[in-house]
Amino acid sequence: MESPFDSLFGLLKQETTSYNVKDIFRQEVKEYESQILDYVIERWQRGQGVNGGVIGEYRNEDYAIFKNQKNPLAGFGNVDLIDTGELKDGLFIQELWSVFIIKSSDPKYKMIADKYGIEEFGLTEQQMKEILAEIKNNTFETIINNTYGK
Repeated sequence: MESPFDSLFGLLKQETTSYNVKDIFRQEVKEYESQILDYVIERWQRGQGVNGGVIGEYRNEDYAIFKNQKNPLAGFGNVDLIDTGELKDGLFIQELWSVFIIKSSDPKYKMIADKYGIEEFGLTEQQMKEILAEIKNNTFETIINNTYGK
């Protein structure tokens, strides 16, 4: 005997094969792009590294004083990756081979990524879990709505 859920699962299976889940996921990432980039910028302003701790420490005390005057949120001597604003203003999400990475159009991007680590352009583990949970839920909701909307 067929349960009421069997027909729903059949519709969902049909929907997920006829409607590209990757396309829905890509669209959701685009929808969350500004929130994702804001997470990175806020972390930089506080001088926090993606894996905890600080991004780095300035070796030159005069420069540390200068940076602390510009942004005391990072704490004295801590790297904040925000100076002229070009690095943060140039942030964007790029998809490469179904992987999403955060980059900057600022010419200093590569040098800064090499110096402090490309991971500093990413999210913390907790932020990643939160964003992915929201995107996953929205993706699933879109598939359900497409299924019932027919």
